[in-house]
Amino acid sequence: MLTQLQRLQAKKISSSELLEVHQARIEDANAAPDAVVALDVERAREAAKSADDAQAAGKSWGLHGLPITVKDTFQTEGAETTARSPGLAEHVPRRDADAVANLDMPNVPDLPGTGGAA
Repeated sequence: MLTQLQRLQAKKISSSELLEVHQARIEDANAAPDAVVALDVERAREAAKSADDAQAAGKSWGLHGLPITVKDTFQTEGAETTARSPGLAEHVPRRDADAVANLDMPNVPDLPGTGGAA
């Protein structure tokens, strides 16, 4: 059985298609645990499209095009980041945390907002 990354690299699935699989799974499974607290699906779709274009041009590498989520305790520019704290309700950072900035590679579909137990 091929991993998601192997399927991407073998061009058996596109980053855009894989992102939609992840998004559908989040919608199906997230209601009760509320594990994903904020999504920026449009930004992730734009990055997935860029990843698909780059792969078509032969410019892919490593984890290129593989969708990721970012824990809600890490500030993510432009995405509500609350760490599930009432004191941070509606907090939208103007910059990424260093850990997020270091992950911020072009063409990585990012679905920010993976939460944890409150």
